Amino acid sequence: AIISSIIQRSLSLISWNTPPECPDFLSGSVRNTAMNKYRIAPLPAQPEAGLIADLETIETATLGHVRFTGFMDRRIQALASNQPTRAGCAVTLALPAMCSSLMHYAVSFLRPGDFLIVDRLGDDRYACLGGAVARAIKNSGAAGVVVDGCVTDVAEILAEGLPVWCRG
Repeated sequence: AIISSIIQRSLSLISWNTPPECPDFLSGSVRNTAMNKYRIAPLPAQPEAGLIADLETIETATLGHVRFTGFMDRRIQALASNQPTRAGCAVTLALPAMCSSLMHYAVSFLRPGDFLIVDRLGDDRYACLGGAVARAIKNSGAAGVVVDGCVTDVAEILAEGLPVWCRG
């Protein structure tokens, strides 16, 4: 009953409206890796702190099973082997190929409690997150980062204490 109540409170904050030209990184399939324009939307409203704390008590798979959608690709794993469940306001970023300028731009707008979700649009060669960017994200007060791609400077990211999930 408690889990059901928490999930019901969180449903009004979750939006799964993915434009057709965007990859569906949560399911692991890429529909189209071409990006011909950038769209910068306002940051989403942050949920109440109590809801975030409650969500962090739920096993991630439980939320996915209740929603029947939003499962993250199993190849995306926590960098730290002892990483506890984290929750936050999702700030999403589609980041094409080698250029990570948009990553730096997005990081400059992160607020305490935000969770940066980076879709590399199928690229697994170039890291968009390393020690310096991890420090900037940690200093913003963000709750963590998910990268559908690789990262670099793993020891530095772990030393920052920034919760990161990635493909490698």
